[in-house]
Amino acid sequence: MRVDTECMRDEGTWKLAVHIGLEREESSRLFLLGDILVSWPTDGLLVSSSTSRPLARGFMYLSEIQSRCDGLLLEFGTETHARRALAVITAQLETAARRLAVRTRGAKAETSAVTQPGDAEAPVQEGSMQSLIAEYTEMANVVAALLISDQGLVVACVEKRSIEAETIAALVVETLSAACRFGVVAGMGPLDTMSLEYESMGLVLAPFTEDVTLVLVKELQPSDRREDNTPPV
Repeated sequence: MRVDTECMRDEGTWKLAVHIGLEREESSRLFLLGDILVSWPTDGLLVSSSTSRPLARGFMYLSEIQSRCDGLLLEFGTETHARRALAVITAQLETAARRLAVRTRGAKAETSAVTQPGDAEAPVQEGSMQSLIAEYTEMANVVAALLISDQGLVVACVEKRSIEAETIAALVVETLSAACRFGVVAGMGPLDTMSLEYESMGLVLAPFTEDVTLVLVKELQPSDRREDNTPPV
């Protein structure tokens, strides 16, 4: 995660600017985590009518900071308040970077295991990979996590209750193939994250490495199901 911060004096006030850049894998990881909230103290925070429109609130999601062309822009009455907010934000971004960095470590472990299928250390590497994806099963309603390539399962899935892993893998391979072809034909670029929803189960798909996809199997709750009131044609 790339972070650029600036604290500067501007016409009698102090402006704090934060810009964030995420790699594709980090964006996927953030999506799977359900985003990360960044907050800061509002003491001395000013409401401005300038064209740059600094914010007048005390929190913002990391994905929103990244997506805004201005990033996070705050205006304070004093340097003390501005620098204190900067310190608080910086500490939270450092924590966020460590959480998103788990993805990179998982990618390295996966690459090593795939490129050395006959190596004696493969069982240890597979166990390490399973440990990495096991954390996803601690997320709300997630019952299983799988790593899938275009050949099917990369390692045995991690599950909290029994699922048809091979069937899901076959479905994901076929679905991803069709979705990727559509992205190329439509000129939409490479596929990022996607989700599939069935009557009692949902699948969330996100890139794990260039050739491997992480699949989370979620048990849908009543509040998750969409009500379709469209009359039959």
